[in-house]
Amino acid sequence: DEIDSFELLGTLCLTSGMPLQNKVEFLFDLFDLNEKAELSINEVTLAFRSLVSGARKITKDADSRIVTNEEIDQVALDAFDLITPESLKYSMAMTDDQKLTRQQFYDYALNCPEVVSFLDCYDDIVIAES
Repeated sequence: DEIDSFELLGTLCLTSGMPLQNKVEFLFDLFDLNEKAELSINEVTLAFRSLVSGARKITKDADSRIVTNEEIDQVALDAFDLITPESLKYSMAMTDDQKLTRQQFYDYALNCPEVVSFLDCYDDIVIAES
């Protein structure tokens, strides 16, 4: 399997010895594609999918499904659910123009059990050479 640049940089960050807060900041900057200090749902989904894909590629059992794309997408959507006003949650008003600020992404990533568990699982690992 080939690895793309997002998977490479995201996985290097994921497995590094950086503190968790620094990892989240690095990932925000990596996936802030338009450099406006905000992330769209597509950028958050790309970030989470790239990290999981990269993690799969560095594990011995790379063919196993750590998590499904639908589960990844739901974790990304949950971040936006937290910033959506109650009056709009069940309407069609939630659009692609909704964005997460750096602080909102930071708060979500450091408080979402799935995200924290995933980041902790790969924290500062050493990959043995074959």
